[in-house]
Amino acid sequence: MLNPASNLADGELVCNCNSVTKGTIVQAIQQKGFTRREEVALFTRASTGCGSCAQLVEDLLTAHMPKQTDAPDAVARNRATLEPRAYPKNLEVARIKKEGLELDFSRFRELGVQALSDDDYYRLKTYGVCSQKHREYFMMRIRIPGGRVTADQLDCLAELAKYYGRSWGHLTTRQDMELHWVRIEKVQEIWEHLEAVGLTSRSACGHTLRNVMACPHSAISPTSATDVRPWAKAISDYFVSRSAWINPAMPNRLNIYFAGCVACAAHAPVNDIGWVAVNDPAGGNEKPTLGFQLWVGGSLGSYPVLGFQLKSFLRPEEVLPACQAIFQLHMQYGGRQKGKTRLKFLVEELGRERFEKLFEETFAIQKALPENRLFPLQIPPAQRYRVNTPVSLAERLAAFRQKKLPPGWQAQRQSGYASCVLEIPLGEIRWKQLAALGQIVRQHRGVEVSFNMDQNVELHWVRKGQIPPIQRTLGMAELTIKGFQAGPRVVSCPGTQFCVLAVTNSQGAARDLQTQIVPKDERQEKLFRSLTIHISGCPNSCAKQQIADIGLAGGMAPLGDHRRYSYQLSVGGGLEGEPQLGAVIRKGLTEGMVVLAVQTLLEIGVERMQPGESFREGVRRLGPAEISRLLDEKLAPQLPQKVERILMSLEQVEVG
Repeated sequence: MLNPASNLADGELVCNCNSVTKGTIVQAIQQKGFTRREEVALFTRASTGCGSCAQLVEDLLTAHMPKQTDAPDAVARNRATLEPRAYPKNLEVARIKKEGLELDFSRFRELGVQALSDDDYYRLKTYGVCSQKHREYFMMRIRIPGGRVTADQLDCLAELAKYYGRSWGHLTTRQDMELHWVRIEKVQEIWEHLEAVGLTSRSACGHTLRNVMACPHSAISPTSATDVRPWAKAISDYFVSRSAWINPAMPNRLNIYFAGCVACAAHAPVNDIGWVAVNDPAGGNEKPTLGFQLWVGGSLGSYPVLGFQLKSFLRPEEVLPACQAIFQLHMQYGGRQKGKTRLKFLVEELGRERFEKLFEETFAIQKALPENRLFPLQIPPAQRYRVNTPVSLAERLAAFRQKKLPPGWQAQRQSGYASCVLEIPLGEIRWKQLAALGQIVRQHRGVEVSFNMDQNVELHWVRKGQIPPIQRTLGMAELTIKGFQAGPRVVSCPGTQFCVLAVTNSQGAARDLQTQIVPKDERQEKLFRSLTIHISGCPNSCAKQQIADIGLAGGMAPLGDHRRYSYQLSVGGGLEGEPQLGAVIRKGLTEGMVVLAVQTLLEIGVERMQPGESFREGVRRLGPAEISRLLDEKLAPQLPQKVERILMSLEQVEVG
C-alpha cells in the first residue's frame, strides 16, 4: 500500500501549526535514530499543535526509521525502565491528599522524571509544576499577586524564559506567567531564582488558592477607591505560606480577586471570592471610610455561575478574617463528589440563607483571634505624583515638544502621568521582551509594569517626556501599544500544544481568526475590531470564554455517526455594565469551521445591529435563539450533518 507521505516533497509542510517540513522530520529520524512519534515531536515539534499531522509523522517513521536488530532481553527491559512516564489518566486525588503532598525534589534533581510515581503528578501541581503534552517536560506556573512586576522580577522572568522555557513565557488570564519545556531536574534551580526576587510557583495549580488577582489600574484610574494590589499580595502571601496544611484539606481550588475601579468591579462575581473597594455609603458628608464589598460563589468552567454579594461593606481589617471564614467553610463542608467540589456547589447545596448563617458564625470567631489583629494592612494613600524621580533636561525638552499624548496612551488621574497597554498576542512573550520591560523600569524611575487579565502588559506612571525613549525601546523589542492591531482582542489558553487536558488547538484557532478573517467592508471591520473572542481548548474555561462577545470551548460532540473533538460556540457574554454569561448556541463546530462561523457572525451583526449598538447589545436585543437561527440559515449548506445544537438562556448577576 502506498505511503501517503511518500508523495510529499522534502520542502512541503507536514506540520502547519509549527511549520515543520517533511525534510526536517526525515533528517531527524535518520540522524537521531528515532522510532516513535513522541521522539520526533520533542525534537521537531511536529504533531504538537492540533495533532492532525500525527498520522503523516507515523508514516514517515515507517518509511525512514533505521532497521532494528533484536535487542537482548536485558537491554529491552532496561529500555522499558527508562521510558518516560506518560501523564496518568486517573488519579485518586482525595487519597493522595490524605496520604500527604510532600515531595523530595532533591531526588527528582538527581534522578529526573524516572523518580516520579503516578501520585506525584498531582502532588507536583500543588507546587505549580504541571505535566504538559510532551513526556519528560513540564509547565511551571509562576504567581504574580496583583499582576505588578518589579525590574528585578522582570529580569528574572526573562532569564528563566531564556534558559528554561525555550526563550518564551506565557501570560495567563490570572496574571501568572507560565514556563513550558521545564525539566523536573531543573525545578529547584528555578525556585532559587524566583525566591531571590520574591516570587514563587507554590500553590499555583491543583486544589489550592490560585494566584490572587487585582485590578491592574486601581492606582491610576479616576474611578478607583484605592490601590488594591497590596491587598492581593498580602492575602496571597498569608495563605501560600500555609500551603502545607491548607492544600490537603481543600476540596477544590479557590480564586480570589480584588477590584479597585468601576470597570474591574464586574470581575468580582466570576470568582469564588471577589472584593470590590468602595467608600462606606453610610459615611454621609464626612470623610469617606474605605472598605470592601464581598462577593462569593462565582466561577466559570463547564457550569458557569455568577456570584452574589455576601456583604455590602466590610472594614479593611475584616478582609483576612472573612477570607479565613470562607476557606474554613469550603474545607469543612465542601463537596467531595467529582464535579461538585467548587464553592459554587456548596452555596447551591446549602442555599444562600444557610451559607450566610454559617459564614457569620465562622467570621465572628476569626475576627476575635488575637493574631488577626496584627494583620490589618496599612492602606496606601492615593498618589498624586512620584517621588525620587528627577527629571532630566532632555526629558523636559521632550515633554515641551509633546503637545498631546501619542495614540495608545491615556492620561492617568494623576496630573502629568500617562499609561498604556501593550498587546501580547495570545499571551506569548519572548525573553527579550521581558528584558526590555525590565530595562524600561530601570532606566525610567517611577515607571511600573503590570500583567493584566487579558494576557497583556500595562505601563503606568510614565511622564510625558519619558514617552519618546520608552516607545523607541518598545519598538526595538517588537512590543506594540494596544490600538495599533487590526483585529479583535483574542484571548487563548495554550490548548493541545501543551496542556494534557485540552482537546482542541485553541491557539491555532486564535491565529486563524487573526490572520484569515478579512472584513468585507468598513462596517464589518469596525465591528471585528471591537470584538472580544476567547478560546479555551477544553470546558475548564482557562480563557474565560463565557465572558466574551464570542466564546469557543473545546469538547466532544456528535458529528454524523461519530463523536469528534470540536468547539461549542457562545455569544453575548461580557462584564461591562451588567455582567452576563454568554449563551451557548452551537455544539460540534469543527476546527475547520471556526473562521467561517465567526465571519458569518460578523455578517449577521452588520445586517441586524442598530446604529450605535455593540455586538453584545445586539445579541441581547435579538436573543440567542434568533442569532442561532440566522447562523444555521447561513451555515447549513456548509456544515456536517447531525450536528447537535443546544440553547441556554443568558444568566444575569444577582445583587444581594
